[in-house]
Amino acid sequence: MVIGLLPLVLALYADKILLIAFLGKALRATLAVLVPMCFYAPNFGTRFGTLSEILLSVVSTIAWYVAGNPYGIDSSYFALFSPLLTMGVAQLFKNGTSPMEARLDKLAD
Repeated sequence: MVIGLLPLVLALYADKILLIAFLGKALRATLAVLVPMCFYAPNFGTRFGTLSEILLSVVSTIAWYVAGNPYGIDSSYFALFSPLLTMGVAQLFKNGTSPMEARLDKLAD
C-alpha cells in the first residue's frame, strides 16, 4: 500500500506535474499493449518474453522520456511499439524451452 501511495506524494512536490502525467500515460500504454496480446495472441512469445517485455518496456519508456523524446518521437508512441518489438524478438528466439523458462515453469507448478 505504501508503494502505491509513494508516487502520489512525490507528484505533489514535482515542478512539472503535467509532464509527469504524460509519462504516466505512456507507462499505462506500455502495459496496455500486453493485455490484448494475452487474449488475442496467447501463443505469441514466451513467458520469459512477457516478463522481459514488461521490464524492458517500462525502463526504456522512462529512459526515452528522460532523454527528452529524441527525434521528436513522443514517449507515448515509443511505449506502444517497444513491447511489440520485445515480444517479437522473444517469438523469433522461441525454440523449445529456454533454461530461464524452465525455471519459471518449476516455480509456477
